Amino acid sequence: AANENFAKAIACLRRSLGEDNPQYALVQLNQALLAMETAKYAQAAPLFESAVSVLKDSGNQYRPQYALALNNQALGYGAMGDWAKADSILKAAEEAIRDVPEQTGQVRAAITNRFCAG
Repeated sequence: AANENFAKAIACLRRSLGEDNPQYALVQLNQALLAMETAKYAQAAPLFESAVSVLKDSGNQYRPQYALALNNQALGYGAMGDWAKADSILKAAEEAIRDVPEQTGQVRAAITNRFCAG
């Protein structure tokens, strides 16, 4: 029942915000993380792809949310055993925060800790 209610809430947000809204992308990230927690990696992958794309295209490519979205996507590919893709995405996350000096240290630490812990 909880998953069904969650799905209904997500559908409502999609209708009200639109699929290209960065706030909806953050909801998709949470959805993808939930899928990863339950080892449903195939469900998580397209959610990560969509969320990362929206955040990048919305002009947020240098914002911490985009870098963390890439980090989470890398964790997903790492969990699926695709280490080459995970590494490539992690490098993109570091590149995304390079021009935001005040955030770089915090986000890089979060990315490194989460990626190495997985």
